[in-house]
Amino acid sequence: MGCFVDIKFHGYFIGLLAALLEVTSLILSLYFYFVGYDDGESGLLKELQDLVSTSYVDYIGDALIVTAIVLMICGIYLENRYCLIPFIIAICFDWVSYVLHNLEHSLPSHVWLVTSAFFIYILVAMVGLFVLFGMKIETPKGDRRFVKFGSADDAIV
Repeated sequence: MGCFVDIKFHGYFIGLLAALLEVTSLILSLYFYFVGYDDGESGLLKELQDLVSTSYVDYIGDALIVTAIVLMICGIYLENRYCLIPFIIAICFDWVSYVLHNLEHSLPSHVWLVTSAFFIYILVAMVGLFVLFGMKIETPKGDRRFVKFGSADDAIV
């Protein structure tokens, strides 16, 4: 089972990938803003054009999402369920905007399937962490074998 035993791993993995995507988008947008390229002459592939935006509203949105990612990672580390809420809201809005944006385009079915699977994976992991951090688990005073997170190999016998 390895990495699937610890649900915190999934939260950190999602946070790392989300941070990588947002920071890449922000750096690309800032680069094209300072260089002065328009949308049509940037030289990027059509698929990557969605990452580039030179609007101040998009910069603010990217900064808010990066803040939500940092809060999520801190919340996972501190096991604070309320720090996960901004990221859960952001991922729901991102999924809705993705669906609405791509309703006009005829994407292949495998693209819809893969992106839907990723969004559902993220949502299930975040809701799972939210519920898990809210649980109050009590152990008997003499029993020190219980491990809240991780594998049973880490338990003190």
